[in-house]
Amino acid sequence: MRNILSLKSFLLKSVQNSCLSQIRHEGIKNKYMILKSMDDLNMCKETEEYILYSELNDRLQEAMSYLTETQRQCFEMNKIRGLKQREIAEKLNMPLRTVELRIAEALKILKQHLREYFVLVLFLLLS
Repeated sequence: MRNILSLKSFLLKSVQNSCLSQIRHEGIKNKYMILKSMDDLNMCKETEEYILYSELNDRLQEAMSYLTETQRQCFEMNKIRGLKQREIAEKLNMPLRTVELRIAEALKILKQHLREYFVLVLFLLLS
């Protein structure tokens, strides 16, 4: 009788453990599916952002072709390379005020040529 009870207890415990293992496994599969779908969404978003960035970069390069050489130099040194206006003035051997004006002129021209991409720029910045 005792052997029957212990066998019955063993079988019940085995079935209980097997059910719990199956439930845990389903939970892990669900978490994996959620993470996988999030990765797919992120990949899609990154691709979309890359395309938008590439298009914007092409338009920026096109708009920069309208700048004079000194405007382009000052703009690139300040906005792309991150040099301060005083450093640019020293490197190009020109007055600080001239550098300030060339950068302001460049920004004005670029704004005119990139006006239609303003929404695109906002989208990239906010996403």
